[in-house]
Amino acid sequence: MTPDAGRMEDALRASEDRLQAILRHVQSGLTVIAGPTGSPPVLVNEAMCEMLGYSEAELLVRPAIELFHPEDRDTARRRGDLVRQGQTTRPGRRRLLRKDGAVVHVEVSGTPFALAGGQPGILLEFRDITSLVEADAALRASEQRYRALVESSARGVALVRPPDGTIVYSNQALAAMAGCRRSDLNGRRWPDLLAVDERHKARERLAEAAAHPGTSRSARRAYRLQRPDGEVREVRTSIIALDAEAGDEQGALLVEMEDVTDRVALQSEVSSTREQLQQAQRSQALVTLVAGVAHDFNNLLTAISGSLDLVRRDPDASDRWLANAQRAAERAGELVGHILQFSRRDAPVRRPVALPPLIAETVGIARETFDRRIAIEVLDAPPDLPRVLADEGQVQQVVLNLLLNARDAVEERLGAPEDGSRYDPRITVRFGTGHLPPLDGQRASRPAASVTVEDNGLGMPDEVRERVFDPFFSTKRSGQGTGLGLATALGIIDDHGGTLEVRSAPGRGASFIATLPVATDATDDAPRPDADAEPAARPSMPRGRRVLIVDDEPLIREIAEQTLIGAGFEVLVATGGEEAMRLAAAHPLDAAVIDVNMPAPNGWATLEQLLGQAPSLKVLMASGYSSEEEAAARGAAGFLPKPYTPQRLLAALDRLVAG
Repeated sequence: MTPDAGRMEDALRASEDRLQAILRHVQSGLTVIAGPTGSPPVLVNEAMCEMLGYSEAELLVRPAIELFHPEDRDTARRRGDLVRQGQTTRPGRRRLLRKDGAVVHVEVSGTPFALAGGQPGILLEFRDITSLVEADAALRASEQRYRALVESSARGVALVRPPDGTIVYSNQALAAMAGCRRSDLNGRRWPDLLAVDERHKARERLAEAAAHPGTSRSARRAYRLQRPDGEVREVRTSIIALDAEAGDEQGALLVEMEDVTDRVALQSEVSSTREQLQQAQRSQALVTLVAGVAHDFNNLLTAISGSLDLVRRDPDASDRWLANAQRAAERAGELVGHILQFSRRDAPVRRPVALPPLIAETVGIARETFDRRIAIEVLDAPPDLPRVLADEGQVQQVVLNLLLNARDAVEERLGAPEDGSRYDPRITVRFGTGHLPPLDGQRASRPAASVTVEDNGLGMPDEVRERVFDPFFSTKRSGQGTGLGLATALGIIDDHGGTLEVRSAPGRGASFIATLPVATDATDDAPRPDADAEPAARPSMPRGRRVLIVDDEPLIREIAEQTLIGAGFEVLVATGGEEAMRLAAAHPLDAAVIDVNMPAPNGWATLEQLLGQAPSLKVLMASGYSSEEEAAARGAAGFLPKPYTPQRLLAALDRLVAG
């Protein structure tokens, strides 16, 4: 060998050593092929061996084309021929087969390569992209599943662009909800699907969501969707700004709409049915009190009639007997007021309520109507007992139901066979404070106040106690109870966000504890006027004011007329609405006192007609059943509860005319 040939061979070995060193450190799989693509490689690196699971010796004897997936071999052969002709190919995706048969996804590129002696070769670089391909496939599958989910969803879905909410995608459910074709939605602005008076609010929500991309779903809000045929649908909508990094269109907003029209209607129907059930149960409770009310009224009427008879017999003692008759009449009026208050059908209004006076009024009804052998004791309330947020009428209904249940329990023991011991039937009402569990989404417990109704009746076994709140469950004989009293009480307390518990054992009586959340705001802090208190002394009244009295009851008309005449008023009287209109047309009036419950036209119709004729006329409505709120809503200047005394009539008119 000549010196030059030796030097060239040494240089070639050094070059191959450097190439081997490079091949070992390259992370991509490298393969050098000297002959046709079907020839075995002449050189492979360690990364290529690890990628395919072969040893270097195994790869150097295996035709390179067999490393490719059968479906990719023709393409690989053509690309190899191009490289052999001197072209460098751009990276392309192919599939290789590992020794264990698993598929490896690669990105392969080919470069012409000159071997020793000038022999043309091919350098193939393989970059493993299996994880990327699998992730991409998973993403596409996820997108397909999501699209299928959206397309099959019963909720309307739209992809919109801020700031105007232009719809770029919508599903079929939204088109059906909006009452149009799907193609008609694309390009429209989402807020324009809503009722006109709600579009501005919807645009504000879009802007708010767009300002916080990638955040969690916004709170669901109610809107009214206006269909082309004029129908209005109730919808609940949430909006979320999609993250552009997740592949979504930059700035896109996802709007989801749920049609809740039928649900709202059903909830309204359920609420109405519940109110009817509560009213029916309230009426049933009143029916159970009728005997006691009739007995009490007979006693009061006897006292009034007897006192008046004694006045006739002994005029010198008239002051004593007239005062006695007046006290009896006032007690009758209080009893009527309690019953009417309990039987009202006003819409529930929750406000801060002081429990002790409200419960005292309810206990008063019970004391007037229950068997006189039953003692009802109301323990003093704690000085720090807070007000609760509740509807007064519904709380009264709950407490009266509990009192009726306690009455039945002690009466049952009264009728039980005697065991020789003395039994004094007793019902105890006590107040307390405590806490209620936190509401959903809250951590802190809620301060509460409670009312407990205890009895010393026979008590209940476990199987009765566990079912005591079930609707229509009753331990009474058929025809003696509906089984709705305690179920209704539980429903009312539950609606108020409170709890109703029972504790009982055979022979140990029963306790029902109604717990209600405390009113947290300071509304209605001013003390309410006492409707039963007599008014303060009347200020001097200018004479000559003309007042119209409208009442179909002759005794009421006469008493009111004489009371006002004696106070210096000029008085006109009418027996009904038609006569009142004739008098009002003929005589200018300063005020009018109208009874609500009259034959047609009734008091409300008469009020409307009088105000239509004289809009500035001050009218005082008198009723034992209607409310001050109803009178004000109908345009009356004041309200006078019946029964009223002459002093209260004058005080009400003074306030009316002076105002």
